[in-house]
Amino acid sequence: MDARSDGVGRLTELLCRSSRTIVLTGAGMSTESGLPDYRGLDGLWRNRRFEELASLPMWRAHPAEFWAFYAERLRALDDAAPNPGHRALAALEHDGLVSLVVTQNVDGLHQAAGSRAVHEAHGSLREVECLTCGWRGPAAVAHEQLDRGDPAAACGHRH
Repeated sequence: MDARSDGVGRLTELLCRSSRTIVLTGAGMSTESGLPDYRGLDGLWRNRRFEELASLPMWRAHPAEFWAFYAERLRALDDAAPNPGHRALAALEHDGLVSLVVTQNVDGLHQAAGSRAVHEAHGSLREVECLTCGWRGPAAVAHEQLDRGDPAAACGHRH
């Protein structure tokens, strides 16, 4: 028996004995789906800090640059699909061996793979919220506006 199969056997044993298993995931989970991580060689923060690209102050001070960054991220999501790791966690949840997935990822791929008990620690790019009126809806609404070159409020209002 090699070390890998021994590790899988041990993991299976631990999962079967556990009454509540929580799985934590981060950017590495989604890089297998073709999405860039944040701090790697091709990472999103390789040349600039988060505060300079994706923060609320950036949105207020430089909305065109902010939306250009997010338009790129939203387009990347269009081509992303769950990978075997996402599907394996969904299967483990379905079999009652995983109780919750807590992820730092904002891509919604755990849910797309079939996981239902998911906590997105940093929110989701699959949903948007108007900071003025509180409207929440699918990111597709904002995506359509970005494609038209109109970064108005996702709710459709110009506040």
